[in-house]
Amino acid sequence: GVYLVFTTAVHYARKMRGTNCSKTDPQDAFLIAELLAYGKCCRPIQRTATIMRMREGLHLYRDAAKRSHQAWQQLHAIMSRVFPEALKDRSADGICGLYTILQDSPVPADITAVPEDQWVAEHVTQGRGRAYLRKIYRLAQSAECTHPNLLCDPAMWHLQYKTWFSEQQRKENLLELLKEYLADLPAAKLVLTVPRLGELAAAAFL
Repeated sequence: GVYLVFTTAVHYARKMRGTNCSKTDPQDAFLIAELLAYGKCCRPIQRTATIMRMREGLHLYRDAAKRSHQAWQQLHAIMSRVFPEALKDRSADGICGLYTILQDSPVPADITAVPEDQWVAEHVTQGRGRAYLRKIYRLAQSAECTHPNLLCDPAMWHLQYKTWFSEQQRKENLLELLKEYLADLPAAKLVLTVPRLGELAAAAFL
């Protein structure tokens, strides 16, 4: 179980032991264990079913955030080797935009094999501007001249993107689930009145 131990009880227990009043983890562990054994100034923290579900949701959200960050770092590393200048925007929109353009041909040689005007005309239908597409094409030309033997594994490229995108969707779904749990807690309305405190921080606090 999880128990609430009052700091004043530990403070006076230190005095009775004749130790100094500073915090020391090894000594405090024994003092707290004795206070718990004798039932002095300790009470169990009661958690409702909603709180327990919310705790499980927070653990899953943290796991999804960790997996998403790892996949994003690997995806960014793969893409930055080919188009370092295009990835100055490290946001999710920047990576998604570049991936949608290059998902079929992530290797510079595949891009430059097609004339610039033809390549731009093929990709302008995806909602990207011609100036941005021409910039990507010229970056591919520069990368091909600078690193002619550069290799990029398209299978790894797609795998890391799918992993990152799926974990991002999982995070969004878990956040919506946490919002539903917060709606069932009367204390959540009070906690959410704190300025600049979002639902995720409120769920972790509660």
